[in-house]
Amino acid sequence: SPPHHLEVAHALLRNGESLDSAYSSVVRDAQGDAQSTGRSEPIEWVLGEKERLEPSLANNANYLAFKALVRQVRAAGSYRSYVIEQRRTCALVRHLAIHDRATTRDGVLNFLARTGERGLFR
Repeated sequence: SPPHHLEVAHALLRNGESLDSAYSSVVRDAQGDAQSTGRSEPIEWVLGEKERLEPSLANNANYLAFKALVRQVRAAGSYRSYVIEQRRTCALVRHLAIHDRATTRDGVLNFLARTGERGLFR
């Protein structure tokens, strides 16, 4: 799973794509035309099948990041709710850092957390 797949997933979800119909079954009729069976599978099913066929994916960082995104969006209920949750978490960590209730050894991250947007864009 190349790194750009995660960006594509974000774009699809941001634009309303559903996690519940990631795969649709198709059969060919007597004339060879594709016909939908009306059956669809959620993304978790698709990922399970992919892992079954390619067990090495269990160690692929990009694939695991994609699975984590799917899990977090599913847990939040929608992509919009997922984004709101991420922003709230970021704001909470920044608030805690400003009030000396959260720390980090990373100098850049520490500066950004304590400065906030006002300090950066004055």
